[in-house]
Amino acid sequence: MTLAVTFIAIESGVAHAQTTAFTYQGKLTDTGIPANGQYDLKLQLFDAATGGTAYVTVMDLQDVVVTNGILTVSLDFGSLPFQDQVDKWLEIAVRPGAGTGAYNTLTPRQQINTAPFAIQANKASEAQTADAMSSVCNQCITDAHIVGLDGNKVFGTVANAANAMNAATAQTSVTAQTATTAINSNNLGGVSAGNYLQVNGNGSQLTNVVGTFKWNVIGGDQQAERNNGYLINSNSLVTINLPTAPQIGDIIRIADADTDPAGWRITINAGQTILRPLSTQSNLPWTPREANRDWASIASSADGTKAVAVAYNGKIYTSTDSGMNWIPRESDRQWRSVASSADGTKLAAAAELGQIYTSVDSGVTWIPRETDRNWFSVASSADGTKLVAVVLFGQIYTSVDSGLTWTPRETNRGWYSVASSADGTKLVAIVGGGQIYTSVDSGVTWTPREANRGWKSVASSADGTTLIAAGENTNVYRSTDSGVSWAGTSTPIKTWNGVALSADGTKMVAVAQNDYIYTSLDSGITWIQQLPVRFWGSVASSADGSILFAGTGGGQIYVNNSRATTEMTGGRGSSVELVYLGDGKFYILNSQGSNTGF
Repeated sequence: MTLAVTFIAIESGVAHAQTTAFTYQGKLTDTGIPANGQYDLKLQLFDAATGGTAYVTVMDLQDVVVTNGILTVSLDFGSLPFQDQVDKWLEIAVRPGAGTGAYNTLTPRQQINTAPFAIQANKASEAQTADAMSSVCNQCITDAHIVGLDGNKVFGTVANAANAMNAATAQTSVTAQTATTAINSNNLGGVSAGNYLQVNGNGSQLTNVVGTFKWNVIGGDQQAERNNGYLINSNSLVTINLPTAPQIGDIIRIADADTDPAGWRITINAGQTILRPLSTQSNLPWTPREANRDWASIASSADGTKAVAVAYNGKIYTSTDSGMNWIPRESDRQWRSVASSADGTKLAAAAELGQIYTSVDSGVTWIPRETDRNWFSVASSADGTKLVAVVLFGQIYTSVDSGLTWTPRETNRGWYSVASSADGTKLVAIVGGGQIYTSVDSGVTWTPREANRGWKSVASSADGTTLIAAGENTNVYRSTDSGVSWAGTSTPIKTWNGVALSADGTKMVAVAQNDYIYTSLDSGITWIQQLPVRFWGSVASSADGSILFAGTGGGQIYVNNSRATTEMTGGRGSSVELVYLGDGKFYILNSQGSNTGF
């Protein structure tokens, strides 16, 4: 239990000879809420605010009733503690009345004010009798004689004055024990756990306070601090590096004062990225990665972090950083196709005139499966358990044990490409110069669809409902009923070597031979032509369509990461707001004006 307390001592209201007992009234709060119910109290006097000597008498009050935080008790420590006229402090310990556990000692101790010291009148060594004292000045000074008193004429402790210990306004108080407003206070005593301090103002002079936000006008490069905004006023480019040790929820804002012709640039620290909203991906740059090779196929994990690519007459290459760096695996073979599970752990690769190879450690080691065939394409379910592969001028083969054993399906055809739904139930395969074939029972039976075309590539959404296929001298075709019916999209007629689809089927990408990359964000209704022109051979997409990989014949792998960037720039009058999500990721909440990298 955390308890905070404010106690106010009051004098007895009876106008007769003073006894050693006095009434003590206080306000008791439990975790900031006025207490209600019964509480046990232990009270003891000390001669100092902290430490000091305790007086022997300990008052043990059981089941004191507290209503709306208010309690009133009668205390009697006898006359001995008050005879020396030295300030006293009351220590209070409390526990719930129904409890038998330890007491919670409240801090700070409460100073005992005027009322208890009045018992010295009964013990005054200098006064013979009360009557003798009263005869000296009996009502010689009344309330009417005191019109006002300059505070500068008052010395010592003022026990319970309206503008001191419990002051409503303490202008220049050195110690304001319970001041409502302390304008120039050097020390505020009595603010402990469970109590509160209210500060008025704009907070511009506060530092290192969690959750505060402050704007700074800068004219040069800046290392950003947490929860700060930077208003740029400069004639040259200003670089702002993001905070080195951000906390989740931290905000960074950057705005150009509309007088800076050069603008601003945001840089990051090691392990950090800036994430864009998915709705902003449009014609973003494609970054070349790895070396020039004859890239035949590429696949991605669902989050786009892990990728795997195969080079014809080369090796298998894996990446764990969204395609920034690649590691060669296995041996040089005539690799034709590669597939990945959703988590990027289980992989399958098919070699022309060779075997199928599988990996269960993200491509570090590989095991040959099945026999030598003219394997041309392979696809995987999300969990990597169900695999399907096609043989050019051979059959379709399926596996339900991650490639350990295989079952031949359908008949010999010029199978060119195959794709799978996430659960491995719905499959689609295409024949070069033939039809599209679909299966809804994991490849046991197949149904021919669409017309004979020069099909070269096919892709499936996670649920297998949306499919896209393209080939030589065709449009990109789309089906929204698991391949039962097909219609051409608005793409131009080209020789398409590869297509890919987001998990929900709304984001599409297609690569054309010796041409451009085309992307769609609206299920193929409209397409955006992306640079550059290359001999594109294959393409892959993350589940949300934010990270794309494209391989070229005799060139490099290109990566389009519309989700993350490592740098942002802004022009004159532009602004951006970032929030830290954790794990090194900043997210763009808002962006205005001419920004790049957004």
